[in-house]
Amino acid sequence: MTTVFRAFIVSLIFLYHSSSYAQLIPFQQSDGKYGYVNSEHCWVIQPRFSYAEAFKENTALVIINGKFGLINKNGNQITSILYDNIFEFNEGLAPFNLGGDWGYIDETGKIVIRNKFKSASDFNGGIAPVKNENQKYGFIDRSGNYVIQPIFDNVGIRHKDFISIEMNGKWGVIDKKGAFIILPQFDYAKILNDQLIEIKISKTYGLIKFDGNVVLNPVYELLRVLNNNRFVIYDTRTRKYFIIDSSGKRINEMEFDEFHYGLKLSKIKVDKYWGFLDGDGNIAIQPKYSDVQTFCSFEDDLAPVSIDNKWGFINSAGKTIVDFKYNISEKSCNFSNGLIPMEINGKWGYIDKSEKIMISPQFDEATSFNKNGIAAVRIGDIFRNINLKGEVLLDPKCSKIH
Repeated sequence: MTTVFRAFIVSLIFLYHSSSYAQLIPFQQSDGKYGYVNSEHCWVIQPRFSYAEAFKENTALVIINGKFGLINKNGNQITSILYDNIFEFNEGLAPFNLGGDWGYIDETGKIVIRNKFKSASDFNGGIAPVKNENQKYGFIDRSGNYVIQPIFDNVGIRHKDFISIEMNGKWGVIDKKGAFIILPQFDYAKILNDQLIEIKISKTYGLIKFDGNVVLNPVYELLRVLNNNRFVIYDTRTRKYFIIDSSGKRINEMEFDEFHYGLKLSKIKVDKYWGFLDGDGNIAIQPKYSDVQTFCSFEDDLAPVSIDNKWGFINSAGKTIVDFKYNISEKSCNFSNGLIPMEINGKWGYIDKSEKIMISPQFDEATSFNKNGIAAVRIGDIFRNINLKGEVLLDPKCSKIH
């Protein structure tokens, strides 16, 4: 995949990521300006932005000459387009940067917490982590008042009411009121779930519970969690992975060369071949595939795998759904809008799950369709967007501009 095409894809992903307002779709016209079109590919908000993102709720982020602002679905400015950055809204507030300092705006564009912090993150459960001028982290409420004083050197993973924090080079865990649950004593601490905290001492990892009781002593140089009683360990001496339970005992003699965690099934490599593990550490699909897309899970119960450099799709039971005779695009994990790009005789087109060709092979490169039914393609040196019919989306000729 060419570097230019990859950048084009990234732009497409940001433009058309998940939105319930598919009738207002960001579109970049040929002169580089962005506006919004409807499902009929007519302008609804005139193209005047340097960049534009999809609407979330009733607002969309836009950029003009490097400055950020928000507009509504009529194209009217909710905020002035003068900010140096604006993050996403969460719990009705969004961090913004102006002049190097961070504050928060609400969905009407009103500044509710002035920009006085050196960094700011999302609100979660009514509080948000911020960093003050002394480079210390604390947590504020929706009025901008500290509910947890800025005494921490760093903050890490938050899980529900618990937050990992760093003080004086050591990590521990606090609750949302700032009380210590685990005193700072580890070289790193990461909250994994309701029961487990991963800890690091020097170069080795272990697990503890929230009451401080040790589940696994920190003697492992690499640790991955399958479930609360199954853990994947890497042995640096043999360069092999294996599985233990919470007592540290191996559950079987199985070893593998690579491991990639998946929500439904995890990928393993044994010698030259790839297979899949279930959440209990058992072989779900025998290692027999020459390659897998390591970042793909079984979305819609399907995953791409390869035999002899030809790609197909299997389901989580290991049944072949799409035969092994294609090349697939990078990051093509699932059938989006029922279609997936495949290379056929040197050109890219789109097939459905029955392997019927729905868009004939005619492109030099192609991406998956996004949720709004738009895909990026390359024809020679020209980059274009297409719809689900395979039609190239040129500059709109109709207008319903507000």
